[in-house]
Amino acid sequence: MRRPTIRVAAGLLITLFAFVAPDSARAAFEDLERGARPLALAGAHAALADDAAALFWNPAGMRLLAGGEMMTEVARPFGLGNLDQLAFSVVQPTVIGSFGIGVTTLGKSNYYTERTLRLGVAREVHDRLLLGASIAFLGLDIRPTYGADWGPSLDAGLLYRATDRIRVGAVGRHLNRPSIGDASVEPGRAGKLGIAFDVEQGILLAADLSVEEGFPARLHIGQEVRVHKLLALRAGMAATVGNPQPGYSTTPMLYSLGFGAQLSRARLDYAFMDHPSLGGTHRLGLVLHYGSLLPDQPARFRVRSSRGATTPDQPIDLNRADAKTLDRLPSVGPVTAQRILAYRAENGPFKTVEELLEVKGIGPKTLEKIRPWVYVEEPPQQK
Repeated sequence: MRRPTIRVAAGLLITLFAFVAPDSARAAFEDLERGARPLALAGAHAALADDAAALFWNPAGMRLLAGGEMMTEVARPFGLGNLDQLAFSVVQPTVIGSFGIGVTTLGKSNYYTERTLRLGVAREVHDRLLLGASIAFLGLDIRPTYGADWGPSLDAGLLYRATDRIRVGAVGRHLNRPSIGDASVEPGRAGKLGIAFDVEQGILLAADLSVEEGFPARLHIGQEVRVHKLLALRAGMAATVGNPQPGYSTTPMLYSLGFGAQLSRARLDYAFMDHPSLGGTHRLGLVLHYGSLLPDQPARFRVRSSRGATTPDQPIDLNRADAKTLDRLPSVGPVTAQRILAYRAENGPFKTVEELLEVKGIGPKTLEKIRPWVYVEEPPQQK
């Protein structure tokens, strides 16, 4: 049953990248990273996108969220005050799909300003495949030369779970080749193909290959290591892997680093990327989780990350899980895992997930965190 799904995913990848043809140059709305975590990973995020920043990186990743999420951030690209960048996004999962809205600004209104309003949607179309799309309204203000105008831009993305430890992502940007006003600004089509690999508990590797009209391909590599349940360290590098076309310079090798600090429903992210010619970029972001978790959220797509390095690769059966597996549930440590096993041994198989409330140490709040990751298999019907 897996082969048809692989063929569908491969066909979608080919179709997505067929739109990215090297026949024009980038003029504005460059692919400046939005989200401190992606920047810390040097842009290796197409297959890792699993928070509110997914709206900007790979809209398919919005379907990975288990509950509502907001992201806000500030950045100063290359240390230039006239290029200050702000971003805000909200993603809300529902039973029919996940929906997102986001805004970004770059620059100051008295010189040069880019403004973006983005709307996105993502759905699970197969137990291994997520699809997403977004439309962005790109506003450009160049005064006094051109004035202000806007144009629509279409992005699309997918996520494919190859194995329990490997996830593949792809995204195409500016697929409709938008044109903005009389300035004839045409952001070039661009695409990314990425892979995320769960090396072992708490360690993630990610790599992206990015292409853009008029520019050589770039390779982005990032690593995330969870050194504590509340702290993840990140680092990455990006380098050109092809020769530039005549008239274009090669972007130098870039290095990045950062961290993510988790506290309850909030995560503070910081990233720094160094540019040998233009200077460094600092980015600070805050991610907030709100609302209740969505039981139907496709947890099997997740690779362990700074958001929850110990969560299982897919929902588990409470009546078959061992202590090591139970220990990977949110807010469940070795002691609680043993209590669950002891309760099961004394009282027999769990009949419902809610029965976990009978286990010492598990209250309503803990149950809500655990619920998306567990289930109780119904006994066979008696004939």
